[in-house]
Amino acid sequence: MQIRLPSKQLVELSKQPHVDATMDEIQRFAPFAQWLERLSVPSGFHLDQITVTSVDRFKSHKIGFMKLHTSVRHHDTSIPGVVFLRGPSSAILIVLHTRSGASYAVLTEQPRMAAPDFHMLELPAGMLDGGEFVGTSVKEIKEETGLTVEPHELVELTTNTALYPSPGACDEQLRLFVCEKHIGDEELGGIKDRLGGLRDEGELITVRLVPLADLSHVSDMKVLSALYLWQQQRKNLK
Repeated sequence: MQIRLPSKQLVELSKQPHVDATMDEIQRFAPFAQWLERLSVPSGFHLDQITVTSVDRFKSHKIGFMKLHTSVRHHDTSIPGVVFLRGPSSAILIVLHTRSGASYAVLTEQPRMAAPDFHMLELPAGMLDGGEFVGTSVKEIKEETGLTVEPHELVELTTNTALYPSPGACDEQLRLFVCEKHIGDEELGGIKDRLGGLRDEGELITVRLVPLADLSHVSDMKVLSALYLWQQQRKNLK
């Protein structure tokens, strides 16, 4: 079938025979629709075809991830065209300041098979469902860490544009927030090593408190990006 891009160009959309999704489901998958909206083919490039090569579904049976192959040419050169669609996400740098003057970041520890690391430290983060960033971010914090954060406590760090963590293959746009809270030592102890996440969805999350001075040693790109943007924001406010 043919679909029309925002530029009015017609492009062939197909799927491989083994793909367990209808063409209607594919077109209604929000990350696919959002990707198409942003797709603008400049002069000199030609997009011949978009082929859906696989879909993965959540336990609810709705599509969670989609993989495409795009046939793109620049004059006589074929451009790499593998695209992994997962949609936008958000992550939150939560900084806890204690009465003793110590400051900690709240990170999650969980298995990440792509790394592969069974004890990956990361910012609390999650995919967005419905495109509502702040509400989803607050919900993710509660699910993953047990902390209650009000929407007004979140300050966005990516105010100019969302970040692309892996633009060579993935559409994910990441927005980063920071939340600073003052906390007592007793409450701090109740957060450390807490088990979080939704176990029935396969989330095996442990909450870790990491001193701010040690954050630069964490390998999660979200941690390092949020830390840098937060530090720059604080400098600009002085």
